[in-house]
Amino acid sequence: MLEYEGTPFEALQLYQTWLDRVTEYRKGPNFSRGRWNTPECGDICKALAQLRANLGDRTGAEEAITDAAFVYDDPAAYYHLAIEFVAPGSEEFETYLLKAASSGQSKASHELG
Repeated sequence: MLEYEGTPFEALQLYQTWLDRVTEYRKGPNFSRGRWNTPECGDICKALAQLRANLGDRTGAEEAITDAAFVYDDPAAYYHLAIEFVAPGSEEFETYLLKAASSGQSKASHELG
């Protein structure tokens, strides 16, 4: 919500703090994979990626969307990773689109033809 109220840097800081805490917890001895591998984690990474992109931080955006895809297995993140950060026609492009399409992302299916 903060990003829509005109305070994107505050939103960026809150999202990053939340993800840092989740990451730290995941490294700890009491980590239960199911509890922190939720759709919300991927959603926070995608929101962070969008904020970073809007603020001109392409590298940070790519890092966040990559986390959403590979750490939290978010299908939409695989699609955005392919479309925004990978060369069309490359093996990675096809792999990420297939992953997204097989998880129900219709835009990815359309891109594959």
